[in-house]
Amino acid sequence: MGVASESELQKRFEELFKSAPTFAEDRMLSGGSVLETQVLTNDMQKYVSNVLLSDKPSRFVIRSEAMELHYLPWEWLSGVIAPTSLLLTNPKHSVVRQLALPDKTSTIPLSPLRLMSITPPAPKGRRFTSASTLTALENIATARPVEYRPLTGKATTLENIKNQLESFQPQFVHFEGHVVSYPGTGDEKRKDYFVTASQPITVEELGQMFKDHGVQLLTIGRSEIKGIYLNLGAQVTMTLSQQGLPALIAPMRAIDDASATTFTSEFYDAFLQGNTLEAALYQARRRTASKGGDWSVFALFADPTRLDYFQLLPDMA
Repeated sequence: MGVASESELQKRFEELFKSAPTFAEDRMLSGGSVLETQVLTNDMQKYVSNVLLSDKPSRFVIRSEAMELHYLPWEWLSGVIAPTSLLLTNPKHSVVRQLALPDKTSTIPLSPLRLMSITPPAPKGRRFTSASTLTALENIATARPVEYRPLTGKATTLENIKNQLESFQPQFVHFEGHVVSYPGTGDEKRKDYFVTASQPITVEELGQMFKDHGVQLLTIGRSEIKGIYLNLGAQVTMTLSQQGLPALIAPMRAIDDASATTFTSEFYDAFLQGNTLEAALYQARRRTASKGGDWSVFALFADPTRLDYFQLLPDMA
């Protein structure tokens, strides 16, 4: 693309999606072809081609303990046998990253969906970017089968988050917050913390807290962190996914506010209409693309064995 840095790449993509989304996807195809030839072996490429030739629904699972592989933009993969289009522009196909072992104790979400949003105040010197998301979630809650409980601003103390998880038992949590990172000293490893209205909590502790309270899907709504490789937002996402949550959707690099809000609104709306998680993700991506947003930012981390039936079921009680 003729760029000198990842920050410049991010800026170029934002410009392309706003002015020429089709051309932006062409550039992603170019990147995807490099990914296929440099990372996939010849045997793997042949296998993928044979799978796609069958014209059956397929799910490509990126399963590896090597964190570096999960930074790669797998959403840019082409159809291999039809390299003029991206794999994920076809609703038959999906790409899933898996870092944690399957958790057989998770359940299927029942209607009405219990959705909780957590939007702590921005740290000093940072802007609060979640107002449009909160409005979108409120609008969805009035039109779809969902019980919605927002926690925002001063209500997002760590104690209150724990109490609400205990009393409300949300099936889905939508989180938009800020991360602070402290480098380790000596033998200590670096620690990443989410900021709350009272005190920070490590990423590992927050992920475990969500899992312990039965959260089925955690969605990280937005990111302002540019770059791809060693992106802090992506690192935090991968740390969260290792805590055993059944499913997690998060941006792997920066996304503008308008596109983040569009994706959030379209995803929950599609899921609450009865679509599977993967189908709702597909629809949200395509609708984000239709409005000039970089739909490839959002990645799905999940236990692939659950995805065939991960959809909202009517409560028969």
